[in-house]
Amino acid sequence: MTNFWDLFKQSVILSGFITVLCIGCLCFLAVTGRPIPEVLVNICLIVVSFFFGTKATSAESRARTNRNPPIE
Repeated sequence: MTNFWDLFKQSVILSGFITVLCIGCLCFLAVTGRPIPEVLVNICLIVVSFFFGTKATSAESRARTNRNPPIE
């Protein structure tokens, strides 16, 4: 369970949950045929961009660290 709390502290779990929640709301409205507010579309775009932006940044920093390990 330590792994879950470590990820939660790094906000990986929380940002993933918020992203899935926003996309779920958007899909629900689309499937039921209800109008999708423009504000919800904008929020979903921002949340998804943040989610994948943080993933790309963390992957890049991990790759950079693996290429150039610290000299001891």
